Amino acid sequence: MSAIGSQRGISPARPNLYDVRRQRGLTVSGLSEKSGVPKASISAIEDGEQASSLEMFWRLSEALNVEFGRLLGSEDQVVYDPSGISAQLVAREAEEESTETYLMSFPADASRLASGHWQGVLETVTVLSGALITGPEAQPLFLSTGQTASFQADGPHIYRSGSRPCRALVVVKYPKSKVGVTAYDKDITWPEAGASNGWSNVRDLLARAKVEVQNGLPLERITFRTSPDDPAEAARRLRSELNPAEGRNSAQIAATRTFVTTDPSLAVSTVFRAAQMGLIPRNPRLSSDVVKHCRELAKAAMQCRAQDTDTRQGLVSTVATGSTTVEAALAAEALTRSGEPTVPPDVTDAELRNHHFSDVECTDRHFEDRIDVNAYEAYELVHPAYARQMLAVAEFMPTFRGGETPTILDVGAGPGVPLKMLLELRPELHAVAVDPSPTAFAHFETRFASDDRVRGINASVTEYRNEGVPFSAAISVGASHHLDTMDFLESIAAQLDSGTVLIVSDEMISPFGTGAERDRNLLVHHLWYVLDTLVDISNDADDGERALAQLLSARLPEAMIAALAGESRQAVRIVRLAYEEAASIPLPATITHPLAAFPRFHMLELQALIAGFDYEVEQKTYPARFIDMAKSCGFDCRRHLRLYATDGIGDRCAGTHVFALARR
Repeated sequence: MSAIGSQRGISPARPNLYDVRRQRGLTVSGLSEKSGVPKASISAIEDGEQASSLEMFWRLSEALNVEFGRLLGSEDQVVYDPSGISAQLVAREAEEESTETYLMSFPADASRLASGHWQGVLETVTVLSGALITGPEAQPLFLSTGQTASFQADGPHIYRSGSRPCRALVVVKYPKSKVGVTAYDKDITWPEAGASNGWSNVRDLLARAKVEVQNGLPLERITFRTSPDDPAEAARRLRSELNPAEGRNSAQIAATRTFVTTDPSLAVSTVFRAAQMGLIPRNPRLSSDVVKHCRELAKAAMQCRAQDTDTRQGLVSTVATGSTTVEAALAAEALTRSGEPTVPPDVTDAELRNHHFSDVECTDRHFEDRIDVNAYEAYELVHPAYARQMLAVAEFMPTFRGGETPTILDVGAGPGVPLKMLLELRPELHAVAVDPSPTAFAHFETRFASDDRVRGINASVTEYRNEGVPFSAAISVGASHHLDTMDFLESIAAQLDSGTVLIVSDEMISPFGTGAERDRNLLVHHLWYVLDTLVDISNDADDGERALAQLLSARLPEAMIAALAGESRQAVRIVRLAYEEAASIPLPATITHPLAAFPRFHMLELQALIAGFDYEVEQKTYPARFIDMAKSCGFDCRRHLRLYATDGIGDRCAGTHVFALARR
């Protein structure tokens, strides 16, 4: 069954649309843009004030990536299309493989061409009276009364009645959100107990997979035909026998990563991981003790192996006693990347306030419409290369003559942590900072309440007008993709004199040509930030925090494997469902264990990823396109560095990027 338009529509009893939209994190505006259904209609449907057609509900279910029946308020609603075709939800079983049953009625000579469901959906049609032609558009079947046919419904399919009215029972079965068989699988039997060469053979296959992947394949997966009844115990045994470096509490030293997964069956997957970091070019005119120390800390993070005793002690001491946020964060990252997960003290001291996503509809949507800004303030400092990017910004920033008081424009300053780190590295700077988010700006004002070098303005850069003070430079950290990029660049260009430098540090994804490619690249990009920082949390942490870490460690590698295997739509579905499940886990207001900051940060990444799927608040582009847009807005790219690599090889692929743009 699929999209059927309606004039009569469905009864205005309140459906489940509001709850599903909120679970998905979409605003009314965002859902309207994705589905093509007017905002006023969505609001009226959610309030139970407007009847809706099946066509409208189908578009909404497609935009939300949920089963059609999940949106209906009850199983007695009947929907119609203009030709008189009607459908009634008879039953819905919301198991892992959810099943929906519809009673459909067709007048004589009625026809409907339905678009496809997502991959793997199966329809079974039983004709109760009359006759019906149904099935894939290219090869439909003729069914008379009492006959049944099943077909894959992930492509266009038809329903066409004959010269008499027809009634049919349509059962739609949705597949599990799991990774199916891929072209990269090697299926073997579980080693028998006592077999001398069983595990040796598995190790040999894993070693071969490592070579295959590091030399060119995106992944290799070893699946087990049989294994012990308890998947968790089998996974523990597999890890014990093979000791794969799964990215949790292990030094990031190889071009490959290995993940053990248990759904839909036990498997060990080897995937390629691009080298993450390179040297940051140095500004020879910067020579403060803080800058020199930060350069050494940034270099230590590139070692990607267990640090020697003296270096480790120095890093631990910096985290514990470092006088600046940027030094402590760089030292913590170096320890984390060497296999000793560490959290800066600014994070462990943070308190997560209650957050409610906004339902207020306005012309300019804010960051907090999709991202928990309070959690962002508390935990974003553990994001890979978060402090490292500020060292790069400081190095890229021009130096100024003695006696000057250089004032910079900070666009999209957020809660202010990046600006704080920049001022630790370049204390001679003054700043005018603009950000439209009320929640972020409240944190910003608190952070800089006693710093007379900084003036904050709660406004978008598109609204801000320079009050006559010439800016010596401008920066923007992590903000260019939160609004129309051309508007962002044009608005900044209007504030700067010719020759003034704008330094942009932001996340970019790999080049894409279709929406499906964009979703795949977006998913791989965000998930590497997560998979690079998976940690094991000890039993003395809160139960919810441990459950969250375990859930993300189990489900997100599955999504990455699906994406790398070419099953992007399935990967997106895995991520959405994993986030919904994770968001339902109760968590304490403050972390009960330092390492619990990592899964809290991972939830922020998932919020950003899902907002990116919806193209709401998160609108990432790729480096070459960004440079070209900057050129159109009057900037020339003088320097460009891929600071932290996620997806793809080369400076024009995904990761955290820093650009120095000169105003023409």
